[in-house]
Amino acid sequence: MDKQKAGDALFDWFSKFTKNIDHSKILGRLIECPPDHAAHNRIMKKGYIMGVAMTANQLMGARPTPELSQYKIPGIEGLFLTGCTTHPGGLATLGGRASAMKIYKDFGIPYQKGFVSW
Repeated sequence: MDKQKAGDALFDWFSKFTKNIDHSKILGRLIECPPDHAAHNRIMKKGYIMGVAMTANQLMGARPTPELSQYKIPGIEGLFLTGCTTHPGGLATLGGRASAMKIYKDFGIPYQKGFVSW
């Protein structure tokens, strides 16, 4: 099955659960598959949308390496790590928020200055 047909099938399945979404509402679309991701983003090796791989050696405090899992490079003051390849990983899975919280803590900035409690 090519990616356009797969996209149609997924959209048709999703539409069954909605009341007002159908093909007539779509103005444009982009359907990508793992080779497309890998071609335009070198972080997405083999198309892993979570940034590199979500394997056991990349989970929890091992991302990107155990030494770098606390959002800083040891021995370099003021240089912080953020993005999909840092803990917890995965593009939009709060990796930037966790890094920002570490920066706030290290610089003594109250969390209330930039974070909203829910």
